[in-house]
Amino acid sequence: MANQKTEQKLIDDLLAPAAVSVAANYIQIGEKFARTLLAATYPRYLNTNWFSPIINLDRPLDISIFVHPQDTGAILKKLRDRLGRFEAQIMEDQAAGKVRDPILETAINDIEALRNKLQQGTDRFFELGLYITIYGDSTKELDEAESKIRAILDAQLIYTKEATFRMKEGFLSTMPLNDDQLNVHTSLNTEPISSLFPFVSYDLTTDKGILYGINTHNNSLVLFDRFSLENSNMVVFGKSGGGKSVLGSEPVLVKTNDRIEMRKIGPLIEKIIKNRGLTKIDSELEGVIDPDIEVWAFDKNLKGSWSKVTVAARKQATKYFYRFTTKSGRIITTTGDHNMITLRNGAIVTAKSSEIKKEEYIPLPRCVHTPEGPGRSINLLETLANSKGI
Repeated sequence: MANQKTEQKLIDDLLAPAAVSVAANYIQIGEKFARTLLAATYPRYLNTNWFSPIINLDRPLDISIFVHPQDTGAILKKLRDRLGRFEAQIMEDQAAGKVRDPILETAINDIEALRNKLQQGTDRFFELGLYITIYGDSTKELDEAESKIRAILDAQLIYTKEATFRMKEGFLSTMPLNDDQLNVHTSLNTEPISSLFPFVSYDLTTDKGILYGINTHNNSLVLFDRFSLENSNMVVFGKSGGGKSVLGSEPVLVKTNDRIEMRKIGPLIEKIIKNRGLTKIDSELEGVIDPDIEVWAFDKNLKGSWSKVTVAARKQATKYFYRFTTKSGRIITTTGDHNMITLRNGAIVTAKSSEIKKEEYIPLPRCVHTPEGPGRSINLLETLANSKGI
């Protein structure tokens, strides 16, 4: 038992900061300073994704959003009591001959609309706590970060306050502990709370295009239509084994110095490496960069054209391969991660070889354009030397 306590103390000493200092408007943890802000006031209307500029700030910060559901029956009773007070106030003003108060009338209309939604079960009521902890190497950095956040939120009529004299509670509330120690809440219903969650990204995002992945900063979808740009070319970076390999015995149609021929890809790359020298591309891939050959490729409209090869490389073969045979008798063998173009539900999509199913369609060239130029003689002995049956 004594050894376990000693080990635990050593772990605590290793992980814990050298010192913690708590001041009125900041907390110092080791050499870092932190300050917690809380959302205190919201406007009558909230725009969708109003919190996205804070999420996308290029600086370290921790954000906690606590949503505490409230009992609908109790909320309806409070709304009824408040509605009665407002209506009594209006009646009193009318009896006194005062001019009508538009603020009271707007509040009554809002309460009536909210009561209807709550009664019908189409809305819920919550207590919302929104806390932001910012970090810096000095109090000056904290002031600059706070000013930036305040400016963004003040422009939307959302006012924040420092958790003055409660920095420890604020810091712990924004830790991943699910512990709301500040307990500073604002009453909101479902619609304004839903506008808080940032399901958008400022990076490569549109309302149409191809789903490229997820923005790891805010877990939003990255959608982008590169074909809508003036130049639709793009570069895709992928690790070895990410889906670019075929079996070495597979024939490929290549063009070198205006000479078009069908060559097995394995011996072709070996010959290029022998002539041009070997380059270590990464831990698994080796070959030649810019091998000066072209292959037949397809664009987004499935139109064929010659495309320059940027890398001709080889790697260790995988354990399993996939063989595809078309109705016309053409055969290709690829790795399971190899990307193939296929036609699904009238749309052109890219799928891994392991996902291609029987009866699906893949593009094949109807014809290959030969280089334009004057005719020339052909050495039939050289051309037909390796042909079968001749």
